[in-house]
Amino acid sequence: MKTVTQEKGFTLVELAIVMVIIGLLIGGILKGQELIKNASVSATAAQLKAFESAYTTFLDVYGGKPGDLSTARAKIAACTADNRCTNGDGNGWIWHGNSSMSNPGTDDQAATTGELYQALKHMAAADLIGGVKLNAQPGVDALVAAKIGGYLYVGDMVGNVSYHRGGGTSFTPSGIYVSQSLHNNANPRSGRVNTPSETARLDRKIDDGVPGTGSMLAFGQEICVNGRSYREDNSELVCAFGYKIR
Repeated sequence: MKTVTQEKGFTLVELAIVMVIIGLLIGGILKGQELIKNASVSATAAQLKAFESAYTTFLDVYGGKPGDLSTARAKIAACTADNRCTNGDGNGWIWHGNSSMSNPGTDDQAATTGELYQALKHMAAADLIGGVKLNAQPGVDALVAAKIGGYLYVGDMVGNVSYHRGGGTSFTPSGIYVSQSLHNNANPRSGRVNTPSETARLDRKIDDGVPGTGSMLAFGQEICVNGRSYREDNSELVCAFGYKIR
């Protein structure tokens, strides 16, 4: 007589337990990702505040803007040729030679085109900021890596009308900005560094949470913001930011 083998499956209780475990694992992973992202936002906010403090201190101590200071080699002991640190042109602006904040490019030596790099080098040589490799060739290694992603550098912005989005206008007030970009040859207005949600979190952490007002401005593509709000349901990397420190 042939024996029939009965296959045993999962009971409903066992399936329920498995589903609960899977749910807990997924929830734990998502919660961990959220904690990591919140930590990176907080760390970036601290970086921006450190830039603001370093810039103000530099002005007080050296009597000129970092990057633009024409006597940097004489006044700052660590500003040497070995550190690729050089004088600015002393014209009162920190810029890339085009009368506006742009991407840092590939030149860190000429006074007319390398001041975005030199602003970091001057403050680092004066021991006011960290995260700068003084003797690095022009490129991302010579910039400051942002904890939230991308790279940071400092320079003047002269009311460029096409930089930031939001608030019903794209006009950017003139001033000294810490700008974020994807790399040394990426213009901040191209975005591609953060999601709208990430940028919004940083804005709420350090400013008013509105992309087009206050000291924290949303740079990047139109789909980063919707009027006076960030498009936080968009998970694409379409945003960058500028933080006005003066």
